[in-house]
Amino acid sequence: MYTASLAATTRMDSHEIAIAYAMLAIGAGEFCAGTFFGISGNSRGSQFGRKRVAVIGTCLLLVANVLSIINLPPDAPLHETDNIGFIEPSLWIALFVAFLLGLADCCWQTQTYTILGGMYKDEQSPPAFALFRCFQALSTSIGCFIAPQFELYWTLLMTSVLSIAASCAFCAVNKMALERYHDDIEKSEFSSIESQSPPPSPTEEKITSNFI
Repeated sequence: MYTASLAATTRMDSHEIAIAYAMLAIGAGEFCAGTFFGISGNSRGSQFGRKRVAVIGTCLLLVANVLSIINLPPDAPLHETDNIGFIEPSLWIALFVAFLLGLADCCWQTQTYTILGGMYKDEQSPPAFALFRCFQALSTSIGCFIAPQFELYWTLLMTSVLSIAASCAFCAVNKMALERYHDDIEKSEFSSIESQSPPPSPTEEKITSNFI
């Protein structure tokens, strides 16, 4: 929806090839965020920093939506237009918004894959990731069908509300994942203690049998 709106905004410089520039900016955002998480991430951060990263991704998306409202005309998703939003359409602002969208998408993708990999392991992993991809493709299809039916403001409003709801749901799921993680640690520690405890000596067995 965003790239199509850029191409439909005729008052923007180089609007005919704005889609290509925007896709490059989105890819740059994905690359920068992925590189940052790959370098700075560790096992402890992946377990205790997921909620913060998801909230940051939501905030980046909200900032991108606000800048889109300011920069693009409201009827851009419907047809080609020479109208303006709150300011004259700027290609540089549009590319910055695309970069923010790439950052936000990478935040959500990495943390979602991390939480799925942590909660569903071994034979449970393929069905979990398959269901995730299925619902992701379904939501993308619904979004592509709905976006051209509404003006830009309404579409971004729905996106913002759904993003906040998704962030709240992610925090709840992350809490469940942490509780399961701590339970698994306690079980593994208890099992290791049991395996390391020495068997009872014959004298202890004899005393116990006499007592019984």
